[in-house]
Amino acid sequence: MCNRESYALVLAGGGAKGVYQIGAWKALRELKIELCAVAGASVGALNAALFAQNDYKLALDLWENITLDKVVNLPPELIVDGRFHIRKFNFLHLREINRVLLKYGGLDSTPLKNMIEKYVDEKKIRQSGFDLGLVTVNVDRLKPVEIFLDDIPTGKLGDYLLASASFPSFRQTEIDGRKYTDGGVYDNIPYQMIKERGYKKIIIIDIAGPGFNRKPDIEGTETIYIKNGSDIGNVLNFNKDILRNLLNLGYLDTLKTFGKIDGIKYYYKLNKKLETRLDLLIGRGQEIRKILPKYMRQYRSISAAFLECAALILGIDIGIEYSMNQLLDIVIKEYRLIAGNSNPEDHTHHLRIFRNMRKNMKQKYGKRDFLGYPPFEYHHVMTTMFNGKKHNTAEKTLNLLFPSLPGGLYFIEKVVKVVAK
Repeated sequence: MCNRESYALVLAGGGAKGVYQIGAWKALRELKIELCAVAGASVGALNAALFAQNDYKLALDLWENITLDKVVNLPPELIVDGRFHIRKFNFLHLREINRVLLKYGGLDSTPLKNMIEKYVDEKKIRQSGFDLGLVTVNVDRLKPVEIFLDDIPTGKLGDYLLASASFPSFRQTEIDGRKYTDGGVYDNIPYQMIKERGYKKIIIIDIAGPGFNRKPDIEGTETIYIKNGSDIGNVLNFNKDILRNLLNLGYLDTLKTFGKIDGIKYYYKLNKKLETRLDLLIGRGQEIRKILPKYMRQYRSISAAFLECAALILGIDIGIEYSMNQLLDIVIKEYRLIAGNSNPEDHTHHLRIFRNMRKNMKQKYGKRDFLGYPPFEYHHVMTTMFNGKKHNTAEKTLNLLFPSLPGGLYFIEKVVKVVAK
């Protein structure tokens, strides 16, 4: 039952990214946040049922063992490292998928149905007193269906969960002679149905999934918004390493949202003693803040913002909890490693980096992948290879591609080179 301290939860859709919500659940448990209601769309509906079942270990077991072939039937040749992948040698199998799509109206999601039957205990959920809601779309009537557990006939919860998670390329789920599809098609963040249920304290966990993301009307509520800001993975990428990273990010982002961890992109606790030391080297004032990317300029710790810029351009992992001192030590170590290994006469290395950058510049923005080398290494090579106007042009291009580069270089010049002596 809900009380004044309880929260209602809204879980967005987003396929494989749903593991992020389980990481958030881990943090909510540690924070002793009491939950009494949950509504979800698509994979968020499946996770919502697990929340209502109040069995975190079971939910973790599901996500630790999930694979793409446990969600949908696909030719094994089209699954590479846990994700749907088309290559020249397996292109013929894509024809088979197209045939299935045309003949049966979508891919066979029987594996997902079996997984729901294995992990979801309807009786336990009904006995829990947890207020569970989900959204799906009635295809026959072209109408959304926002429904809570007390209106779902006994024995039908699994069908409605499958309906909500019936990704548009999957076969539509049939319930009592009517066909249903993914709830995210109508509302991928079913906030309004929770608000209209009468809940005032609400937590949203948005995993940046595809679908129709309605802007929540938070007026009259106390709403906490937790969002996956990373671009890791996609809806059908069940690669184990990616799922593990998303789980950890969900955990860390939730702790950060509740003020238990600091940082902008990174995760650490601010250290006043270290901040004071760094501020003396960096300086203060609006002109200095203008060196930072716009989204960092107002952060309460200017030294932390510049430290993060340096960490970003040196390619330091974001998805780990550090201490502020640890992050500084790693920045210094990585700078020494890159600067120390760089040989001005190593033209082969320089050309390899330059060609990688030029290749990516020809790609559409969303398909660019500069992760082969950290931004600082690109800058290091461009500085070595060009001078005059070409150098200035290269510098401007790099600053556009990597907004954290000017701030990172400033931090390296003012702090790292001084400390590293």
